[in-house]
Amino acid sequence: MAAVLLSGLVLAGSPALAQAPAPNPVATVELAEVIILRVRDPGPWPSVYARAEEIYRRLNEVVQQGPQQVAAQAVAVAPGGGGYVVSVGDRVIATVTRQDARLNGTTPQALARLWAANLRSALASFVALHARPAPPVL
Repeated sequence: MAAVLLSGLVLAGSPALAQAPAPNPVATVELAEVIILRVRDPGPWPSVYARAEEIYRRLNEVVQQGPQQVAAQAVAVAPGGGGYVVSVGDRVIATVTRQDARLNGTTPQALARLWAANLRSALASFVALHARPAPPVL
């Protein structure tokens, strides 16, 4: 085990690896196998993963209402939070900032509209998957 750790330390210290820039972390948020958004900037959270976890927590609050209560039509985009917010009903799911838009090569409003469209598709898929009665067990 010590040999494995030492070899890892040697590799980490090699000049070729030291010069390679660290890739920027990206956290993907999805529901019902539909990608809603990719977090590339942590914003005020400690990491992109912490920000994605908060988005999942908010999304979970929405879907816990049950498939009959989740309406894709309730997804909205509005200015707020220093950018544009994507919400379902009165619940903010995510805020698109200028930095998010810059990292995605677009404007905050356009990115918020894209995230909202993806969220509508994800909620529709969620409802389709969970609103059907289960088939009888034979």
